[in-house]
Amino acid sequence: MKRIIIALLMVLVVITVNIPYSQTTDARMVKGIPVTGSYSEPLAEIDDAMVQFIKLHQIPAATVAIMKDGQILFRHGYGYSDRNKSIPTDPDTLMRIASISKPFTAAAIRNLITEGKISLDSKIMDIIDIQPFRGEVVDPRWYNVTIGHLLAHKGGWDRNATNVEFDPVFRSLDIRNEMGLKGPPDSKQIIAYMMSRSLDFNPGEKYAYSNFGYAILGRVIEKVSGMTYFEYLKQTVLIPVGIYDMELARSLPKDRSPKEIQVYYHPGKAKSVFNSDWVSPPDGGFYIEAMDSYGGLIASAADLVKFSQKFWLRGLPRLPGQTGSVYIYGVLDGTYSCLWWRADGINVAILLNQRIGSVDSFPGISAEEINSCYAPLRPLLDNTINAITLWP
Repeated sequence: MKRIIIALLMVLVVITVNIPYSQTTDARMVKGIPVTGSYSEPLAEIDDAMVQFIKLHQIPAATVAIMKDGQILFRHGYGYSDRNKSIPTDPDTLMRIASISKPFTAAAIRNLITEGKISLDSKIMDIIDIQPFRGEVVDPRWYNVTIGHLLAHKGGWDRNATNVEFDPVFRSLDIRNEMGLKGPPDSKQIIAYMMSRSLDFNPGEKYAYSNFGYAILGRVIEKVSGMTYFEYLKQTVLIPVGIYDMELARSLPKDRSPKEIQVYYHPGKAKSVFNSDWVSPPDGGFYIEAMDSYGGLIASAADLVKFSQKFWLRGLPRLPGQTGSVYIYGVLDGTYSCLWWRADGINVAILLNQRIGSVDSFPGISAEEINSCYAPLRPLLDNTINAITLWP
């Protein structure tokens, strides 16, 4: 009899271990949409607002986390995390956070500055030690670029400087072909390639949002710390604030974390950066492994509000009692994320597995049109939170 009981227990352990991450939470239905997470009547209007929005835009899955007074008081998942609509989205499901990766990188850089290993005035060419493609740096202004310039998006690169947008981080196929690589270029290869091109303006001269600048900051972290980008981030930023599940994103579904959303949605097809196939854009249409320090992290909504309680947008430590109003969006094909610090001290994070606008118009929709779709989401949540008079 004892042997039978032991055998049954072993089977149960195996079954439990193999349960998909998002199947572990019971769901209730709100207007036909599964909602997971602890129910609180005073906060039920947040669910109503989110359900209204994701139904309007046909968003397959979403998560929301809200922190007040240093405590996460709201942590819910919406919709389904799989194509078959059989697995309700767990509140702690990991999703791509796109450009919200940048504040994490900024916090790691600030830590290196605090340690006295670099300064805002440190020249990047004195640090990164990357050999230029074609053997030499074409533009001498590279030698004037500082850590401070990159943090402030003033390094000298403007992806909109010409009639044809040129953001090298999304030109994997062009760079691979020009450099004669066998696979998509990693961050160091993209930097080496860009050394063969001129800057678009003098470093520090103006602001121009730059993914590429934060790609360089990731390599600065590695060179100065002697660790990989993510290992240094984990040891100095994530673990100290209680974040343990964040990971690096992977391009292909077969390589992704079991804690990650199962699918990212986007219309149309894109040429794979790995082979000659045409794929769904989030599944190999871009090489997210090279985006680690500017758009390549996956996290839960709860992870983001934990971070925002301890750091500001530009990576500076948030002192006890400090408040301010600032927000950041992260957008990739198949991804929309938003994190904001409210003036009343409440932190809010939203993650979606679809770039809003994907089903609202045809592929090729402009950035302005997409913005018009997702811009109302933050005010919608803000207004709903403002109306709450009783918190759990």
